[in-house]
Amino acid sequence: MFESYPDVVTVKELCQMLQIGKNTAYELLKNRSLNSIRIGRKFLIPKQSVIDFLGVMCYNENRIINGGQNNQSSKGALL
Repeated sequence: MFESYPDVVTVKELCQMLQIGKNTAYELLKNRSLNSIRIGRKFLIPKQSVIDFLGVMCYNENRIINGGQNNQSSKGALL
């Protein structure tokens, strides 16, 4: 995933990777949703942090869609 990107990406590259705007990218960095380091005014984001972020977001979305429940109902588990 993202083989064409360097191991550490800029905000501009982050926007390309996630197909988001700069405001959204900076909001993710501000909220610490993505690991990054700031050098002066420049943010550097490890590519692995972007990949991890996508994994967490997919996991959370699946939990929301499934209602946060297992396939087995709690009532059936007691019987």
